[in-house]
Amino acid sequence: MVQTATALLACGRAETARRALVYLASTQLPDGGFAQNFWIDGTPYWGGRQLDEVAFPIILAWRLWKANGLGELEIFPFMEQAVGFLVRNAPITQQERWEEDAGYSPSTLAAVIGALICTVEAARAKDSAELADYLEECADWIEGHLEDWKVTDDGVLHPEIKRHYMRIRPPECGAAYAHDRCGKEVIRQSNRLPGTQYEFEAREIVDCGFLELVRYGVRRADDPLIVDTLKVADGVLKRDLPQGPGWLRYNWDGYDQRADGLGYERWGQGRVWPLLTGERAHYELAARNGVIPLIETFEKFATGGQLLPEQVWDEADIPERSMQGGQPAGSAVPLV
Repeated sequence: MVQTATALLACGRAETARRALVYLASTQLPDGGFAQNFWIDGTPYWGGRQLDEVAFPIILAWRLWKANGLGELEIFPFMEQAVGFLVRNAPITQQERWEEDAGYSPSTLAAVIGALICTVEAARAKDSAELADYLEECADWIEGHLEDWKVTDDGVLHPEIKRHYMRIRPPECGAAYAHDRCGKEVIRQSNRLPGTQYEFEAREIVDCGFLELVRYGVRRADDPLIVDTLKVADGVLKRDLPQGPGWLRYNWDGYDQRADGLGYERWGQGRVWPLLTGERAHYELAARNGVIPLIETFEKFATGGQLLPEQVWDEADIPERSMQGGQPAGSAVPLV
């Protein structure tokens, strides 16, 4: 919702983005956070908590403020409550961007750092210097530990690259959300085909979430660790489709249509997510590279009704099951 509101704001629709922010402020929980998902009236549906979903509304509030789009809306108390939740709960998130695992997530912490700094600027505008300094120190502390928490020095996914960001590092024993496999840095993939491998070392799984560090200005596009991780991710996640390049959300994913084209039922095979082509274009802009081919690819992933699917088919066509390369698989259309 925040990403969509941000896009509308970029198109000059400040009123629509402000209405989204008012809705979010109305559904904020007493502790400053948000439910993983909730009904229209704000009643929680599932029970998970995701730090990035608390950070994003803060960033939207900052963007509206900077665009002079707040109108009469007083948003600082909302930001202050939400940032309090982040300070109390970071750096470990119960669920990362894919709503599956707890731990130290590059994409989540990029959003958290961004939200902290947005609130720092708002606090200074309110003459709350002590709060601003404290939040800035929190952001600096998280930023200073990113590589300690989220990088492996013994990678196995690329023959020439041992040091790269991981999708997520599980919590250590005694930390928040630690599980019975703590201390081993093991991730359990519950969406895998029964009888196949479902436990993997954290260093064996990568996603493109680390690029959020670039999109939110925490790391430069030419940072050597970012560039190396990009090579690792492209090697295992990139797929060339008739429309152009696409990316899986992470390797060993089991969430979407099975290889025979039948639907996901507790297990399946992860497919290309069109949104990741859009996110890659954001990175390429930061790297000062051309993005027109990626934009064209992104547009070609749309259906005839101009809706973007969550995932598209990335294997040989299966006409009898309506599975065609780069066309919607069995996932949600539209994703948002």
